[in-house]
Amino acid sequence: DQLQDVPYDSVRYWQITLEKGELIRADDIHLLPDDVVEILQWQEVKSILVVPLTVMGKWHGFLGFDECSEMRRWTDEEVSTLETAARLICSAMERRGLKMELAHASRLSAVGALSAGIAHEYNNLHAGIMGLIELSLEDPGLPPAARRDQEKILALVNRGVVLTKKLLDLASKKSHVFAPVDMHAV
Repeated sequence: DQLQDVPYDSVRYWQITLEKGELIRADDIHLLPDDVVEILQWQEVKSILVVPLTVMGKWHGFLGFDECSEMRRWTDEEVSTLETAARLICSAMERRGLKMELAHASRLSAVGALSAGIAHEYNNLHAGIMGLIELSLEDPGLPPAARRDQEKILALVNRGVVLTKKLLDLASKKSHVFAPVDMHAV
C-alpha cells in the first residue's frame, strides 16, 4: 500500500500499470511520468524494477528492486528472477486463500449436519405434541375453551413443522421431490 511512506493510490501511473498486470522497468527513472519521478527522486532511486502480485485475477501488491547508487540496466535474468519470486509469493497467497475457503466450507458443512440433527429432534417433538393434541381434540367432552386452546397449540406446532422443514432443506444439499406414494405397494 505504501511506496516508502507514499500512498500507492496517489501515483496513478503506478496503480494503472500494476493493476493491468504489467511490470514497471525503468533503467532511468526520468523516463517515467513526472509524478513518479518526483517520488522516486525524493527516495533517491535511480533505476527501478517492479512486478505486480496478482492472485486469482486480483491485484494484491507488488515486489520490486530499486537502485539508489547509480542508474543501471535491469538484465533479463533479474526480471525473470523477480517475476519468479512474485509467482512463488502469489502461489503461497493463493494456497493460503484456498485453505481458508476449505476450512470455511468445512465449518459450514458441520453447521449443516448439526442443523439437520437438531431439526430431526424437533420433528420428533412436533410429532409427539401433534399426536397428543389430535387425540385430545377427538374427545367429544372437551370443553370449548380447551378445544380452542388445543387448536391454537396445534397451529403453532404446525408452524414449527414448517420452520423445521426449512431448516432441514437448508442443511440438505439435495432437492426434494414430492410425489404420491401407494402405501399398499410399500
